Amino acid sequence: MKQMKVSVVISTYGMERIEDTHEGIDSVISEAGDGTEIVVVVDRNPSLTSDLEKRYGSKIRIIVSDRKGLSHARNLGTEAASGDIVAFIDDDAVAGRDWVKSMINGFSKDSRVGALTGPIEPHWLGREARWFPRDLYWIVSCSYMEYENGEEIPTVIGTNMAFRKETLVRLGGFSDRLGAVQKWKLKDGTWVQSCGVTGEERDICQRLMESGGKIVFSKGMTVKHKVHPFRLTMRNILNRAYWEGFSKAMLMEKYKKGSEGMPLLSLESDYLMRLLGAIPRFRPKDGASSRVRGIATIGFVLIGVLIGYAAYPIIGGRYR
Repeated sequence: MKQMKVSVVISTYGMERIEDTHEGIDSVISEAGDGTEIVVVVDRNPSLTSDLEKRYGSKIRIIVSDRKGLSHARNLGTEAASGDIVAFIDDDAVAGRDWVKSMINGFSKDSRVGALTGPIEPHWLGREARWFPRDLYWIVSCSYMEYENGEEIPTVIGTNMAFRKETLVRLGGFSDRLGAVQKWKLKDGTWVQSCGVTGEERDICQRLMESGGKIVFSKGMTVKHKVHPFRLTMRNILNRAYWEGFSKAMLMEKYKKGSEGMPLLSLESDYLMRLLGAIPRFRPKDGASSRVRGIATIGFVLIGVLIGYAAYPIIGGRYR
């Protein structure tokens, strides 16, 4: 049986964290065997494009995005990919050992598997945030749920995911209505990318499951995701919480009618209950102050999610 070919798509947007981007691409190159393709989609940044061309040459293929938006960039990468499998990893994440091998094994075992994901471990840049509850790790795009190897799951996290290319094409790719981005300017003058309307991964996973496909967790498909200090500021946490609630409401409106089984809706309601349950469950090792801070953060996140959820019916018309 012919081994499946993998195309790895990395979307990137600026020079602000070029060292992270280099480390991420280098990690994929070290994991990529013969025949693995690396496609880097650059968000209209000539300096970044030039830097990557000089550093990597023919080791990567660069696509310049014609407009903003993470979903659009991913769709461009998918279109350019020549592999049977299209894998996605964030530009500030580092692929673990056997990352590519694990996804090939996962897809080869079962033809019904349309998507794979794996553990996303935080790499704290600075002191480890023990006060930050694991149930909130989605805010920093890391794994917040525990799964067994080979377990069928309802969705993926975009930091570390892979699809059969024919599945992505058949489903029409990622929704351009989702995966929008904003940029913030920090006090030191650095621009960082933040979120807007999210949920593009959950949306395509819902469509995949409705078409009869499976999403499976592969423990060997591990990445480490860098967590910069700004991601743990209350500003970023509340922003993520608001857009999470807004996006949940948008997706629930889309799928509340005509979806068989509606696994996505169950996932969203179950998660809110899990978050409430995290309050008595959270007991960090380094004392009461961390517990108070963590529980307060959970409370603020719940409020932010609910405000975003309530805002969608009022201001969400332009997203419909």
